[in-house]
Amino acid sequence: MKKTIWIINQYSITPEYPASTRHYELAKYLAKDFRVRLFGCNFIHHNKKYRFHSYTISKEEKMEGFIFQWVGANSYKGNGKLRSLNMLLFSFLLLIIGLCKRDKPDVIIGSSPPLFTAFSSLLIAKLRRTSFVLEVRDLWPDSLVQINGVPESKRIVKIMRWMEQTLYHHADCIIALTNGIHSRLIEKGVSKNKVYFLPNGIDMETIIINIDTRNAQRDLLRGQLQYKADDFVFVYAGSHGPANDLYQIIDAAEQLKGENNIKFLLIGSGPEREKLLTAVDERKLSDKVTLLPSVPKEKINDYLTIADAFIICLKNIPLFKDALPNKLFDYILHDKPIISTVSGEIEQVLTTYKIGMYGSLTEEGKNNLVNVMKYVANNNSNCKPSQGKHIIQEHFNREKQADQLAKRLKTIMAK
Repeated sequence: MKKTIWIINQYSITPEYPASTRHYELAKYLAKDFRVRLFGCNFIHHNKKYRFHSYTISKEEKMEGFIFQWVGANSYKGNGKLRSLNMLLFSFLLLIIGLCKRDKPDVIIGSSPPLFTAFSSLLIAKLRRTSFVLEVRDLWPDSLVQINGVPESKRIVKIMRWMEQTLYHHADCIIALTNGIHSRLIEKGVSKNKVYFLPNGIDMETIIINIDTRNAQRDLLRGQLQYKADDFVFVYAGSHGPANDLYQIIDAAEQLKGENNIKFLLIGSGPEREKLLTAVDERKLSDKVTLLPSVPKEKINDYLTIADAFIICLKNIPLFKDALPNKLFDYILHDKPIISTVSGEIEQVLTTYKIGMYGSLTEEGKNNLVNVMKYVANNNSNCKPSQGKHIIQEHFNREKQADQLAKRLKTIMAK
């Protein structure tokens, strides 16, 4: 009989939503060897809508060989108290549902952030006497301190520090999404043997058709957006939040007003989007910067064909030197140069595979973001990567990652 795995991430979603489907894809491939139940929130963070009725507390949905377990929570907008309540309510209902399910998991994978979700996952594992694997997608509460400026002296930060250390201590294995997180965990006192590196990646099965038809989609979409044949379009696709600091792109666009053929396309949604639209209007950049709303996951690769180059934009703080966002791998697949506004692990990937450059408005000379953009736009034929599909297939293939994870989980179960 197959062993049972529960994967718990409050922000797990299905492919029709405009966000990372890491856990959906892992669940799909793990279902070949295990019985899999994937937990996510009925209130979808990415479009601020309920999948089912708002009063739904627990709902099962059959997917590609596994069960998606939707858990209820309140709605919210922005990052205020209602969002905090949403995290707490989800974690509480998750605990109740997890303890009441008839099927007993052999391994529970709890993903953080939020820490509350991972902590409830640990409690379920302890009370049901099963193995617990912690996945660290982002270091909390470090992010709250560095991005939002929450002081370490605040009670909530102290509580989170205790939760963080408790999770590290009791986890049978810890999955780190980046080498930087891997190193930081060891610095925090976690045993090297406990930490397992499993980066983001791409499910090649779902995007091959889109990539094969890229030229037709490119011409169609660029025409709809009224781009000229000689326009050089920098594309950013992803969240429009404080952590992304997309004003760097607006500032660069303003400095590049004289370069009439250089254009910017920002695709996505988030709490900063309306402010960005206002900034574009006030600075009279509407002929240079275009903002489009989020598009479904299955269509994003069509829109990425518009690009002549891509931008990974993050706030310039030490924490993001460890970042390796999922959009990087979407970009790689399209064989266009990539510019990152942060140094660190992203820059290492760009340099290793010769697929892009680092540029920041705080730098001078060749690493200044505006100078990097000019260089890429004026040397288009010399900057094009050509091994994107091979890089993903060999190093960031979701199916291969799931196979590696399956082996690790079997080892944990055998103990």
